[in-house]
Amino acid sequence: MAYIGDKYDTDAIGAHQAGLHGFWLDRANDNATTTVNADIRVIHSLNELQDILTARNSELRLEC
Repeated sequence: MAYIGDKYDTDAIGAHQAGLHGFWLDRANDNATTTVNADIRVIHSLNELQDILTARNSELRLEC
């Protein structure tokens, strides 16, 4: 399960700590000045999600 949020500390970190796949929606490109946890995916637009989630779903099917 994935959680997408625009606040790194509360949304992305919180999702990760809850066992979800955390996505940080960083529209302002703040990741240039923020140290991002390697397990959190940074996206800059919701348009990026379809390809990412489709690819991830394909990977999960191969693991089964």
